Amino acid sequence: MPARTQNQLECEVLERLEAALETARTTLGDLAPHQSAWLPGPDAWSVDQCLGHLIASYDAYLPAIVAATGSTAPRAPGTAAFRSNLAGRLIRTGVAPEVGRRFKTPKIFTPVGLELPGPALEGFVQAYENLKNRVVSTRELDWHRIKIPSPVTGLLRPRLGDAYWILAAHAQRHVGQAVRVTESPDFPDSTRA
Repeated sequence: MPARTQNQLECEVLERLEAALETARTTLGDLAPHQSAWLPGPDAWSVDQCLGHLIASYDAYLPAIVAATGSTAPRAPGTAAFRSNLAGRLIRTGVAPEVGRRFKTPKIFTPVGLELPGPALEGFVQAYENLKNRVVSTRELDWHRIKIPSPVTGLLRPRLGDAYWILAAHAQRHVGQAVRVTESPDFPDSTRA
C-alpha cells in the first residue's frame, strides 16, 4: 500500500466494508438454510462457512483493536501520513480479493465445525457494521503509530490502519467466495429437493 493520508485509507476501508456488506445482503440475503449450508465439494466451504470465517476473523482481531484504541491511544489528524509496515504488507497479500492465490487458513479462523450463535449472514452483518462504526469512532487516533498483535502470531504487529484494511479486504474476498458458491451449477434451488 503506497503512502497515503489516514483520511484516504479510512475512505478505502469504509468503501470495501460497504461493498462487502451490500453484496452479502443483496446476493446472500434470501438464501434458504439448506442453500447457505450447502457444500460445493469436500475441500470447499459453504456460504455459512465463508461468513463464519469472517466472523471468526473479526472476533479474533477485535480484542486487540479495542485494547489498542483506549483513551490513552495516540491521536493524529486525518491528514497525517499512513504507510503500512512489513507485518501489514505480509498479511494483506494473503487476504486481498485481488490476489487470486489461495492460502492455508490459520486454524483459529477455520470455519469447519464452527458453531455460530445464529444465522451466519446476520452475524456477519452485525460484526462488520460494528467494524464500520469502530473505524469511524477511531478516526481521530493515529492509525500509523498504533500497532496490534496479529491473532495468528504475536510476532506480526500490523498498524491499526492495516488491521482495518485487512479485515475489510478479507470481507470482500470471502463474500465473493460465498457468491461464487451460489453460482455453482449444482447449487440447490430454494425449495428442498
